[in-house]
Amino acid sequence: MRRFDPGAGELDVDFVLHIGDGPAAAWARDARPGSWVGVSEPGGRYVPDPTAEHHLVIGDETALPAVATVLTALPSGVPAQAFLEVADAAEEQQLPGSAAAHWVHRGDRPAGAPLVEAVTAAELPPGRGQAWLSGESACVRDLRRHLLDERGFDRRAVYATGYWRAR
Repeated sequence: MRRFDPGAGELDVDFVLHIGDGPAAAWARDARPGSWVGVSEPGGRYVPDPTAEHHLVIGDETALPAVATVLTALPSGVPAQAFLEVADAAEEQQLPGSAAAHWVHRGDRPAGAPLVEAVTAAELPPGRGQAWLSGESACVRDLRRHLLDERGFDRRAVYATGYWRAR
């Protein structure tokens, strides 16, 4: 869910269509303005830590709506970086908040590989950080391991969710 306006009765939903015939992909291919969809309230366990000294937000195109929600929730005045993998520059979007956005273009490379490279090479601010990451499952797994083992993030400060699996 990208945006909900209860007063206007409007809901904006972003979908990324992958190859396959899952129920969400089938609905998205056939959806038109006014199509019915069932949704639940936004939620999840991620809550920005107001005492974190910096924030890291990582995702691919499937996570962009959630990334926008996370960026909006981050406390102001705290350094924040967003690393975002998309196919090419045409897929970049305007995002809310003041996080420094680092767009990574995948091109013909396997999903997640450019994002892992960008994050592992990135210079992060000193101090205790908090990270939110979502996207392709193997990429999320590798980046979570990197943040915990090589960057020293506390396990409770890393919220990681694999949204999909590359074939």
